[in-house]
Amino acid sequence: MVTVAMMLLFYLNTPTFSQTLETRLAQATAQRNNTARAMLLRELADSVWTFNPPQAEAYAHEAATLAETLHLRSLQAYALSTLGWCRYVQIKYPEAMEAYLQGQIIAEEENDSTTIARILDFKGIMYNILCKDPERALEQHRRALEWFKSVRTRHDSVLQMRLFTDIGADFAALRQPDSSLRYLRMAMTLTKRFGDTLEIVIVQNYIARDLFLQGHLDSALVVYRGARDLGQQYNLLRTLTASLIGISRIQNAQGQWKSAVETGYEALRVAFRTGSKDNILNAYGQMGEAYRRINADSTVHYQALYIKLQDTVYSNTTRNSALIQQVDFEISKKESQIRRLQEDSKRRTMIGIGLGVAAVIFVIAAIVFFRTARRERFATREILRQQQELKKQSYALATSNSELAVTLDNFKAAQTQLVQSERMNAVGMLTAGVMHEINNPNAITYTAISQARTKLQEMTAYFLSLLDDDSKDSEEVKHFETMSHEATSTLDLASDGSARVRAIVANLQGFTKHQEHAGKRGNLADEIRSTLALFRLQFKAVAVELAMPDEIVFAGNFGELNQVFLNLLVNAAQAGATAIRIDTEIRIDTEISPKHVSVRFSDNGGGIPDAVKQKIFEPFFSTKGKGNSGLGLSISKQIVERHGGQVRCESTVESGTTFVIELPKA
Repeated sequence: MVTVAMMLLFYLNTPTFSQTLETRLAQATAQRNNTARAMLLRELADSVWTFNPPQAEAYAHEAATLAETLHLRSLQAYALSTLGWCRYVQIKYPEAMEAYLQGQIIAEEENDSTTIARILDFKGIMYNILCKDPERALEQHRRALEWFKSVRTRHDSVLQMRLFTDIGADFAALRQPDSSLRYLRMAMTLTKRFGDTLEIVIVQNYIARDLFLQGHLDSALVVYRGARDLGQQYNLLRTLTASLIGISRIQNAQGQWKSAVETGYEALRVAFRTGSKDNILNAYGQMGEAYRRINADSTVHYQALYIKLQDTVYSNTTRNSALIQQVDFEISKKESQIRRLQEDSKRRTMIGIGLGVAAVIFVIAAIVFFRTARRERFATREILRQQQELKKQSYALATSNSELAVTLDNFKAAQTQLVQSERMNAVGMLTAGVMHEINNPNAITYTAISQARTKLQEMTAYFLSLLDDDSKDSEEVKHFETMSHEATSTLDLASDGSARVRAIVANLQGFTKHQEHAGKRGNLADEIRSTLALFRLQFKAVAVELAMPDEIVFAGNFGELNQVFLNLLVNAAQAGATAIRIDTEIRIDTEISPKHVSVRFSDNGGGIPDAVKQKIFEPFFSTKGKGNSGLGLSISKQIVERHGGQVRCESTVESGTTFVIELPKA
């Protein structure tokens, strides 16, 4: 019923288009562009097979041969699939199957999903239509659908549509109408999207047959008639024959035998024009059934023709099926032999390469050995001389290496400190910006809360002023006053929280001030208080006493000095983390000299051993374990020295530690 219809399904081109391709082929041949020639030959084969299959076969064969010469493996596989189809339409079934299998092997090696799916679809059509083996056809089409999963182009979406149609046809042949309808409806959705009229008619015929098998005769008749109308409109004779035969079958089932005879005769007339034996057989069958029901004299005549043609078709089908399966078996054996030969060839190649490499290594070793033996006596004297020279150079090199190692360590330390310092500066500037952004909305919030509190008090007072004395003593008014008081208390809490945020922001802004070393003048006590405010956020259990007069004025970069102060405070707290309790105290005293200001940071921790105290200002030295850079005191020392001062440590084990910072007075 659908042999040629399924052929038309893949490529339907015109002679005019093929003439354009032939002109381009002549140009490519004149230019000796073999790659373009191979691609144009493949396109020509696809375009002319509908009206000149032998010429299409010649084009496809030449395209496959040329692609093999040019090592265009994917193009070769596609050309072989077209070659198989051209042989199939010429009833060269063994040669067609051989071309399919050769193309499939190459496409699988190249992982060419589109060509693999295309070949498997072609093979499935042969198994279903020629061999009457829908189970094997379904296996091929399902494999094709699996390969299709990696395909994404529109052309390949058309291939997906055709695969759905073929799978639906396989299920229909297996008498599984539910599964068939599911795939055919998916195919119809894609078919309408692409506007393929031939495909629409084919899918409609399949859907109508499945509806007939399910017993939905009226629905099937409507679909068959729609397919018939399209077939008549576009002169699609083979699909038109299938639609007419389906209508005749339904009319027989509904007892409309005269209508079945008329429709069957019309189907027979169209089938003779196409020469399709399958369709002629089906038309005779429906006419014979109708005449049998009406007891007409033509019953014996049409049944005899039906039986005779059925024997012919069955014999051809059986012969084709046996021939294709025999070819499939032979090609499979050939495929296995080819793959074994390829594996043997690879093994022999690897063995040859291994022997060649071994021979080359042996020759090189022999040459090296003889040259070494010849030069050995000359080299001995030179070695002895160079050994003496080497001893002298080794001593000088060792000395230089030691100096270089020290220099490199110093460089690395300086580089790391510079990076750390720049990072701290960047963090400081970023923090200052963030604090500024926080402070603006917080100021608005603080103002709004204050105004709301004032307005609430005014509203309460105004409301009470409107009441007489008796009303003021009522329970409702007392409840209102309680609620007003609670709202005022809530606003007070919000105001206090906003004020606290403002204070924290102010401290952070002071801590992150980025000033030049020449610096501006500032109050040293105020700067230390701002640092203490930040310190207390984390170490609330540490008591800090600040004993410093407010009149100390100092000029410098307080952003850097605050970093030094905070580092000393944090170190003191962390050093006593396992021994310091809530009553632990850090004491800060100051000594004022005419030229310098000494700021002393004293704690009551466990103290620092002498061996550790000698290294605390070295870069990367730390007693806090992993996760600590060991640069805190080293950077602090450099900051103090840049301000013209110095820092020292006074500590006794079990007696606490004191860090003294001496800075020039402003």
